[in-house]
Amino acid sequence: MPCSGMVRLPTQRSMWTLLRSPFVHKKAQENFERRTHKRLLQVKDAAPEAVNRWLLYLRMNAPAGVGMRATVFEYEEVGVGQRMIERVELRMKDKEPALAREENVQRMAEELVNKLGKEGEGEEV
Repeated sequence: MPCSGMVRLPTQRSMWTLLRSPFVHKKAQENFERRTHKRLLQVKDAAPEAVNRWLLYLRMNAPAGVGMRATVFEYEEVGVGQRMIERVELRMKDKEPALAREENVQRMAEELVNKLGKEGEGEEV
């Protein structure tokens, strides 16, 4: 897998100052610091399956306390969006009978109003 050299990104530094004792000893303080080191590695022109396996290997063998984040980009040829839209439209046509159409909803609402009207008339008499 062809990849770029490791690029060192800026280190983030967080500092906290806390009192050593819970009461009146203000002069006795303790400083804590956390440094977050970041690195960037770019893998280019590799098979998606090989990249996924490599990322899985890195996640499984990462030392404790090391966090990793991977952003994977896959490039597609021009026109892939139109094909995706066509697939979705095809799926929607298959599910169309199960979906409620406007005229079906209107007819069902009228039937419900008629049934409720008949029940209401019977109770009043």
